[in-house]
Amino acid sequence: MTHLVGKTPISILRLEEPVNMFCSHRESSMLAVALQDYTVVVVDIDIRSVVRKFLGHSGQVTTMDFSPDSRWLITASMDCTIRTWDIPSAQLIDCFQMESPCVSLSMSPTGALLATAHVDCLGLFLWSNKTLYSHISLRPILQQEDIPTMGLPIPLGEEAELPRDSDQEDTDMQYQSPAQISQQLVTLSTLPSSRWHNLLHLDTIKMRNKPKDAPKAPKAAPFFLPTIPSLELRFELGQEDKPGGQIRDRSSVDIHSFTVFGKLLNQSRETGNFAPAIDKFLSLGPSALDFEVNSLSMESGGSLELMLQYLKLVKFMLDSNNNFELAQSYLGLFLKTHGDTIASQPVLREYLKTLESSQLAGWFSLQRKLSVPDGLKKPTGKTSISFPTRIACDNIIRKPGGALIHLSRPTAMATPFNFALADYRRINANAATLSNYEVLTLLQELRGSQKRTNNQSQLATITYETIKYLQDTPCNLQTPEMIHKFLKALKPYKLTKAEKLLLLNNPPKTPLEIQLIVEESEERLSDEQVEELLQLVQSCELIPNEAEPE
Repeated sequence: MTHLVGKTPISILRLEEPVNMFCSHRESSMLAVALQDYTVVVVDIDIRSVVRKFLGHSGQVTTMDFSPDSRWLITASMDCTIRTWDIPSAQLIDCFQMESPCVSLSMSPTGALLATAHVDCLGLFLWSNKTLYSHISLRPILQQEDIPTMGLPIPLGEEAELPRDSDQEDTDMQYQSPAQISQQLVTLSTLPSSRWHNLLHLDTIKMRNKPKDAPKAPKAAPFFLPTIPSLELRFELGQEDKPGGQIRDRSSVDIHSFTVFGKLLNQSRETGNFAPAIDKFLSLGPSALDFEVNSLSMESGGSLELMLQYLKLVKFMLDSNNNFELAQSYLGLFLKTHGDTIASQPVLREYLKTLESSQLAGWFSLQRKLSVPDGLKKPTGKTSISFPTRIACDNIIRKPGGALIHLSRPTAMATPFNFALADYRRINANAATLSNYEVLTLLQELRGSQKRTNNQSQLATITYETIKYLQDTPCNLQTPEMIHKFLKALKPYKLTKAEKLLLLNNPPKTPLEIQLIVEESEERLSDEQVEELLQLVQSCELIPNEAEPE
């Protein structure tokens, strides 16, 4: 890319092969480049890097165009084929061959029609987009599949009917999309959010749904069969006699009464296959999930080995990049339920370190791809992804007076797991509002004590810009004694804390500024009190004295 006037390059992007042609889509800031080795690459202009690469043409690419929503890229080449590429999934979704190669094509602004021009053919040929009026399965087309040959569009009479390819439609209806396109991609589950979103708030939901009146016992209780002590419902129909006339001692029962999920999880210790346990877990509702996680503890019939195996199951889900949000929710529920047990068991604590590395790998992979300008809206500009905020427990600073200030690191991708790993300590912080002077002093101390690393470059930039801004405000010349004197003098005026803070951060110079700061100042303050406030600001020297011209 080069300036039109200065002819100096803004940036240089080197490709593997010489460029044959290119076309751009201005709204999505994408550039399609055809290379001389018959490949097509898609370049993101904002981040100036190659984001997609399409292979398949066996001849020189002659023309290409984006769909209006920038989801598809349509290319044609001298091999007489026209191919449609799905940019988000990087897959070939349509391909057909003709007798004459296409030399130019263009899609209508609505995406309903495609106009093409061909060698040795006069005029333009229009192709209709079938996805607008019928169900078409846009399944990926493999390179080894046969390419159908189609004739050019011809004018039809009023009574003529369009040919119907029933075999192709039946094949499309039978196709099922794979559960995971690639293990390199982070894949979300297809479960509704109600199955996992409120797992950490089940206690609150149960309290709200608790009936006001306690259940009443029936007047005449029916006959109930005795049951065997177990998590599964089994009736005790009679006592079995052992050989020799002795009755079997039912007290010698295995202390580990696993549930169905617990049994599948226990079997995975020998087989190493977590698929049956994951499938069983995905079929459970929120209450059943909460019960299964609680039953993993030794008090509920579980074992320490079973809890460790549960963490290995979560690690397997994170490493596979499948059901990504479910793994986060299941891990958060486990930490909330068994936090005290994990803190007291060294085996579980040590394994959490391994689990953290697997979890952060997925978040860092998303951060590298999405933390760019407008990167959350690529390639279609219609989807945005939000992530939770990481609370860094080691960045807690105690303020005089008992308040705690929580500072978050913007350089590390956030997960609920990071907060739970900090030795499982809960800190009850009091909310505090800081003045500009306190913020400036705090940031200056942090800048002097922190060591500059590559991972904290963004935090250092924010700190520098904030300090630079605050140094140009009146707080740069304020002192603790000056602030204490000013706040003590404001007591007779019965102002709120927010109003006092605004007067301190933005010292007024005119009565109009006081009216903007103090709510309903005309009723609460007289003209004499307004003048007294202005004189008080001057006497406390909250505003620097302007130099008089010579």
